[in-house]
Amino acid sequence: MTATKPQLPAAQKSTPGILQSRWGRWAGIGALIVVLIVFPFVADSTMMNIGVFALIYALPAIG
Repeated sequence: MTATKPQLPAAQKSTPGILQSRWGRWAGIGALIVVLIVFPFVADSTMMNIGVFALIYALPAIG
């Protein structure tokens, strides 16, 4: 009786997620522009606080 090596499945090709793709980077930069230029003129202080926190959390995903 001969032992055969178990066959491992072929490695799955992983595709980058939306935040790691080029499209995601440009979407993030576009969101930054909106937050930095448009948002301060149309938002009250509570929304500005939310925007600042969103910006802080979005920066690592962008670049």
